[in-house]
Amino acid sequence: MAAPPFAALRAPLARALRCACALFAAVALLACGSGAPPRAVAIASAVERPACDPRVARWQLLPTRGAARGSFERGESELFVGSLCEFLRSARHGGRTPRVLAAARAPQGLRLVARPPLERAVELKGRAIGLDPDQDGLLLLARVLRDERLELDDVRLEWRDASALADALESGEFGAIAVASDAAADAAAAFASGGWTVLVGSAELERERARDVARALDALAPLPLEPAELAELQRALDELEQALVEVGELIGPTGGADALRAPDVRVRQLGA
Repeated sequence: MAAPPFAALRAPLARALRCACALFAAVALLACGSGAPPRAVAIASAVERPACDPRVARWQLLPTRGAARGSFERGESELFVGSLCEFLRSARHGGRTPRVLAAARAPQGLRLVARPPLERAVELKGRAIGLDPDQDGLLLLARVLRDERLELDDVRLEWRDASALADALESGEFGAIAVASDAAADAAAAFASGGWTVLVGSAELERERARDVARALDALAPLPLEPAELAELQRALDELEQALVEVGELIGPTGGADALRAPDVRVRQLGA
């Protein structure tokens, strides 16, 4: 019995179909890229979130600044917005290597408040000073003491939540406290300094999800941090890290400040 006329063509047609499918797949790969589709980066923050495409950044607004850092440390968020102190403290937790990706001058500064009013920094000697562990008050205090040739050992540090500092000062438990203040209050204060807000990620996230992180940064911080601002940020981180080590809050340098000096690091201007 003679074979159907199309039987001899079955194998060549099958080979042609397989080649066509392979060519289509190759074209699609080149067009779409080899990685998975970009997905939103999860960011924890205690401040108002900027307008951003939810496909790029998925924000989790938390009631306090420390809660955002805790979310990052537990792996519930991939980035967080916080203070310099929070960035350095986050380095104590294993598994990830925190990195400053973007930074900006904080809308609020810090000032030292004492009862009675503090007129000379030398009056701080021997006093109990109340500080919020998630603010950068230790940096301000260290600078004020240094100007009077005093050391952090010359005062007694007490860590307390920001909401409890004012009452502790009023009761006489603390001789002075470091509190957040607006620009007008800073202008009238003898001992005040501006603060920083930083967007913190990790070296591991940048390596594993470089495309997604780049999209988020392009949306949130498209411009580079000015060289003068970057130098000031590095100086503030160096001083704060040294102070935290000095008072036993860090075992040793975290490397977070040194990482900003790497030749391939590009810190962005947050909110620019």
